Amino acid sequence: MRRQTFDKKLMLVFSLMGLLTVMVGAAAVGVNRYLIGTNERLIAQNGTAMELSGRITGEAELVRSLAASFVQADSKDALDALTASLTQTVLRLRQGMQALDRITDEPRANFDQSDFVTNTGDMSRNAKRVLALEAQDHGRDYQHLRGRRPGRGGRA
Repeated sequence: MRRQTFDKKLMLVFSLMGLLTVMVGAAAVGVNRYLIGTNERLIAQNGTAMELSGRITGEAELVRSLAASFVQADSKDALDALTASLTQTVLRLRQGMQALDRITDEPRANFDQSDFVTNTGDMSRNAKRVLALEAQDHGRDYQHLRGRRPGRGGRA
C-alpha cells in the first residue's frame, strides 16, 4: 500500500513540475510578444528622427565644404554663387533641426542658436573685401613692374 502512496506523490511532483514549466513558458511567450511590440513602436517612433538626423548630418557636411570654398573663390560672381548656395543649405539645416526639435520630447538645453544666415553674409562680405584688397595689391605690383625699365638701372 505504501508503494501506491509513493507513486501518487511522484506523479503529483511531476505534474506540478509540468504545470510550472507550462506557466514559465507562457510567461516567456507573453514577455517576448510585449518586447517585440515595444521594439516595433520604438522603431516606428524614431524612424523619422533617424532620417532627419541623417539629413542634418549631410547638410552640415555640405556647409563645411561650402564654407571652405570661400578661400578658393577668385571672383565676385563665384562668391555670390557660393553665398547663395551656403545660405540655402544653412536654411535647410535650420529647418531640419527645428523639425527634429518638434519630434523629440526633450528640448535641447543650453543650445545657443546663432544666426547662421547673418554669419554667411559676413563671410561673403569679408571674402569680397579680401578679393578687393588682393586686386589693389596686384594692381600696385603691376604698376611697379611697368615703371621698371630693363637696362636703365631699374630695380630687380
